[in-house]
Amino acid sequence: MLAEEFFTALDARWNPNDPVASETQLRELRAQRHAALELQVLDVQIARLLGLQGDFARASELLDAAERSAGGEPPAELRVRLLLERGRVLNSQDRPLQARPLFEQAHALAGQARLDALDVDALHMVAITHLGDPQQALAWDLRALALAERSSEPRARQWLAVLYNNIGYTYDDQGEHARALELFEKALQLRLAAGKPVPIRFAHYAVAHAERELGRIDAARARLEPLLRELEASGAPAGHVLEELGECELATGRLDVARPYFARAHAELSKDEWVRTHQSARLERLAQLAGTTAARKP
Repeated sequence: MLAEEFFTALDARWNPNDPVASETQLRELRAQRHAALELQVLDVQIARLLGLQGDFARASELLDAAERSAGGEPPAELRVRLLLERGRVLNSQDRPLQARPLFEQAHALAGQARLDALDVDALHMVAITHLGDPQQALAWDLRALALAERSSEPRARQWLAVLYNNIGYTYDDQGEHARALELFEKALQLRLAAGKPVPIRFAHYAVAHAERELGRIDAARARLEPLLRELEASGAPAGHVLEELGECELATGRLDVARPYFARAHAELSKDEWVRTHQSARLERLAQLAGTTAARKP
């Protein structure tokens, strides 16, 4: 069993929003550690960061090395982590059907070993592989939420904000904006308590989005405008916030005010490879709304 001190050290260096810098910091931490399981878990986490950088070959090689170093029967915690990260490597390459059995195995093993935090992670990853089937995704996310809410393990409960967010977006996609807003507000409170700026910003954005969908345009604007200033001051991407501000103006019939927001949103979001690959219709709509055509696609 890994000590909480180890996870505190890991968490202090873990930043999936900057996987290159985080990889460097985890490699530095690894050089300071000696226990076999700690080294193996760090290798697994470094592999995850490599996956976030799109370096799937090196990620898989590092996972193989971590498994070899554990010998014939790795501890349950390491086996679950290996299954999770092998699944994420596949899922990040748009191979969810191949990833899903690995996440399901991770869930079964974590449940047997009473590793609640890893079990919640596995359940939420199964949900992600069902994104083409919202009802299945919701069912798995609700299982993850139930486990996180009843668990006495602090690291399992740390998943609550993520799950409230994910379930909220599922409801949002189904047009259930009031239910979505309730969950986004729960996630925001948890993010504020944790005090990490980037998750707090995304949580504010989600609340503003739901407020706008419910016709609460002034409330959405009041949340988005300071958020935009904060993002611009920090140099962080703000395309999603610019887009939402454009939607607020469009909802009130002020297309002339909305157009500059849509133009800036299109310019920023076009730089995002994932958006270009998976959300081309979104970019096309932004380009249309930034131009002379007033019609809005349904």
